[in-house]
Order: sequence, then C-alpha cells, then structure tokens
Amino acid sequence: MLFSRSSVIAAGLLGTVGALAMGCSSPEKNQRVGDTCTPGASQTTILSRLAFARENPKGVTAGFDIDGLVSDANQPDESKLLTCKQGDYLDAEGRPGIDNQLAKLLPLLDGITAADVNLIIKGAIENGQLLSTITLDGIDNLKDDPCVEVRFRSGLGTPTMGTDGELDPNQTFELDPTGDETHAVGAIKNGVFEVGPFNLTLLVYVFAEKFKFHLKGARVRLVLDENEHGRVTGVIGGGVTLEELNGIIQEFDLGSAEKDGALGFLRLLGDLDGDGQGTCKSFSIGVTLSGRRAYLAPFTGAPVATTDGGTDAGPAPVDAGPASPDELDWIDKVLPIARETCLQCHAVTAPGRLNLSTYGAWVANRALIKQRVVVLQNMPPATVPLNETRRARLAAWLGN
Repeated sequence: MLFSRSSVIAAGLLGTVGALAMGCSSPEKNQRVGDTCTPGASQTTILSRLAFARENPKGVTAGFDIDGLVSDANQPDESKLLTCKQGDYLDAEGRPGIDNQLAKLLPLLDGITAADVNLIIKGAIENGQLLSTITLDGIDNLKDDPCVEVRFRSGLGTPTMGTDGELDPNQTFELDPTGDETHAVGAIKNGVFEVGPFNLTLLVYVFAEKFKFHLKGARVRLVLDENEHGRVTGVIGGGVTLEELNGIIQEFDLGSAEKDGALGFLRLLGDLDGDGQGTCKSFSIGVTLSGRRAYLAPFTGAPVATTDGGTDAGPAPVDAGPASPDELDWIDKVLPIARETCLQCHAVTAPGRLNLSTYGAWVANRALIKQRVVVLQNMPPATVPLNETRRARLAAWLGN
C-alpha cells in the first residue's frame, strides 16, 4: 500500500472517514441475544457529507467529551497536567468539555492545501472515491429502542447528486469486497442513536490512496430524521495517538527538519492520554456527517469505462516486469505532483472525467494531458494552483 508523499501534511493526516470498527454500548439485556438484538426494521444510509468540525468565535464546535474532563479556567491544577493545559469547547447544545483539537489546526491546513480541506473530502464523496454506509438493524421504535445493531461498510459506485448538494436518496451501491464490515450494538433515545466509547478504525482516503489509523475512546451520535427514512445527521469523535501520526508523517517526501517540525506542532496540540507530567500522547478530533437512504447489493465487479475523450489504459498485466526509465521518471517527477493537484478529481473514472491514477493512463493520454496542462493551462483548475516550476516539470515529462 502506497502513502501520499506530499507536503500537504494535513491532508495526509486527515483524509476522510471510510470504514469504522466499533465496540458496544450497554443496551438492556432482555432485548439482546449475544451481539445481536431482537428482529426489527432496518435502514441503510450512504454518507453524503463528512467534514472536520470547525470552531466558531464563541468557542463552539462539534465533538464529544472524550477524556471525561472539563478543561477550563476552573480546572484543578493536577487535572490540567492530564489534558496538557488544552482548553475544551462547548458543543451547539451547550455541553462543556468537548475535545476537538483538530479545530485549532484547520485554518493552517486550509493554507497548506490552498483550499478548504472539507471541500476536498466533499469531492471525494461526489466522485465515488469515498462511499461509506451505516446500516441500523433491529429497530423497533425510531424514538426509543434500547438495542439497535449498527454496521459500517464501504460501498462502490458513481453517485448522483441532488439539488440540495447531497447525494440523491434511494441509490443502490455495491459492497466493497476489500472493505471491512464492522458491527456494534447501541441504543436510540429520543430519536438519537448513540454508541461508544470504543476503539475505531478510520479508513483515510487521500489523493487516490487509502490507509488506516485508529481512534481511541471514540463515540458516534446519529440523529434520525423522522420525516425522511434513512436520513441522518451526526458526529464522530475520538483520539489518535501522536505515535501513529508520526508514522504517517514519515511516509511523506519531506526533509527531516520538516518532519520534526510537523510532529512538534502536533505535540503542542496533544490533549488526550496525559501522563500527569504535562505530556499527552494523543490528539482529539471531531467530524460531522449527514447521509441519505441507500441500498447495498453484492459486489459483481467494476466495469471498465472511457471518459473525457481519453483512452482507458486497461488492466495492468499480471507481471509487468521491471519499470522502464520513462515509468521511473514518472514515479519520481510526475506522480508526487499528480497526488497534490490531479488525483483529488482524477482518481476514479466518472462521466466526463479521466482516471489518471496510473502510469498507463498518463502514457495513453500524453497528448491530451499536455494540451490541457501545458498549452491551454486550464488544468488543474484555478482552485488547485500549480506553480511554474511544477508545470515545467510536467512539461518536461510530457514532451518525451
């Protein structure tokens, strides 16, 4: 599995949610048999929006009290060492102690990516790169039910969009055979499903590459829409260890000083797993979501398509042999740029869009890419700037 070697550190660290591995809450035992609930209704939701929660000027953000501590001016000194003196937020309902250090980092990430990082996530969902589903089973009552099963699975397909900016409801997607299917048991109270705390595995998608990191003490809250079956809004919160983030940072094409600086900055924001001496080993995040009703079908195989006037490169041979000098040059000089400026949109084949995630696709469409990137310079779009040094580097390879 490859990792993005990009200076866009934040995007590599963050990406978007694709699959969740969860534990259990404590529903009433008289409705629970082993790890299941008594039979009931079922609904599946496709997540049409995922966004890292920002803070507003009043100190409000979305998330959860992960550590069970309220970090504010009234916090005892010994408790401040456990949270590394990081202040907590309020949520929209006025609940204190909300842990979401990522909210402090988002403005910096926007600057690094030259775009709103949540718009990058939105594009991945709309392109079908990141399709996550939530299925609730054993529902007896959408208002109050002490035992409801939940399954988190990844889907495949090209979604259609509604006029409201979200995915159209009632679409059918295929199950991703390479994705994890995870299961948990939670409860509905007053129309809100909750589960946690638990250990959560987060599947991250960044510029056509997927990898996992693990959230500790994670929680999920889903508000069920009583007027539209399968529609939900909600929040995910949890903590990721700095050790794991450091491992991800090491995969980027950065100098040692840059890597050390990135990790040092993250350490300044650590707020979970304090050792009592002022050092925290984890970093909290909050994610908001919404979804619409969908259906899941067994995987049957993905069709090959051609788009954008380009040529599909076809599947790679089983044994392609050693890479040619041209391919090695592409890997060294072109691919790092493509990951930052092209693969946000061109990592999957969709109507009107060429898949540029492989060397074969770049070779098959060399003339077309040169025309758009070097001659007309209308790609990448203005929202994803490409400086002249990098454009010249692409031109040198495309001119071969």
